[in-house]
Amino acid sequence: MGAAWRLKEAFADIYESADRAEAGRRFDDWMRRVEGSGLSELAATARVVDSWREQILNYFDDRQTNAFAEGITNKIKVMKRRGYGHRRSDRYRHKVQHLTTHRPAHPPLIA
Repeated sequence: MGAAWRLKEAFADIYESADRAEAGRRFDDWMRRVEGSGLSELAATARVVDSWREQILNYFDDRQTNAFAEGITNKIKVMKRRGYGHRRSDRYRHKVQHLTTHRPAHPPLIA
């Protein structure tokens, strides 16, 4: 269990790299460590992750993610589940627009 946790942390450390070259070195090191760990389940996962190597390293060219879009999609899915079906498509569209543009006020910080 400890070895798996350390390898998980080592993978997360790849994203702390200063540039693509360093990230590539960390990625290669992580792959070697997984192969040497003897954890067959993690080795299977590493093969899948390795097939996405270029896409993972592309993050270091621009450091942008689709996290914002994923968050909006999740909000819409939650709203749809809570609605138990919408009878009018225009109301559904308006609810989606309101949900994705409304910015609630933050409560004041207590010092």
